[in-house]
Amino acid sequence: DYIESFKVNTLGAIISIKTTKDILKKNKGSILLFSSVAVKTGFMNHTIISTAKGGVEALTVSLAAELAPDIRVNCISPSLTDTGMTKSITSNENLRKAIELLHPIPRIGQPSDHSKLAALLLNNSSNWITGQIFNVDGVTALATPFGSSTLTSDNVSLPGYTVVKVTGTNEIVFGLNANVTFTDADVTVA
Repeated sequence: DYIESFKVNTLGAIISIKTTKDILKKNKGSILLFSSVAVKTGFMNHTIISTAKGGVEALTVSLAAELAPDIRVNCISPSLTDTGMTKSITSNENLRKAIELLHPIPRIGQPSDHSKLAALLLNNSSNWITGQIFNVDGVTALATPFGSSTLTSDNVSLPGYTVVKVTGTNEIVFGLNANVTFTDADVTVA
């Protein structure tokens, strides 16, 4: 429900940041939040998570301004990613194929698609990048509604999805829908 999702995603990030702000400031740390491409694209049945993750994106931009120059704040906004949490969707081959076709780059995201970006954003070499929301989504966020329809692929129907047309060429992790392990060399998302 809305309240629970807001508590976990938005308030969870706020409370965690509040408790660790002093140590982050002392160490010139970086905060990396995770959102969802659903915030910008308006998918059916995503109202609750889109609302909560929209709060995470607003938090990213506001905190980046408030905590600069001592703490950088960025956000990764992925599309559906193949993890244990999404297994009920991605393990159904027909449903998986139908969802892949919703992406201009027709596949489901992999953890490695955003783990390298996460490592970069948490690294000091990106010390002038803050307040950014990075879409890692196979171009989904750059697609705009072209007409409402039901997507059908291999006998799987996804009512309410929209046919899209691409219109252009376009050290804390909160709200992540996966397990994250940090090492000096890399970030592993499982």
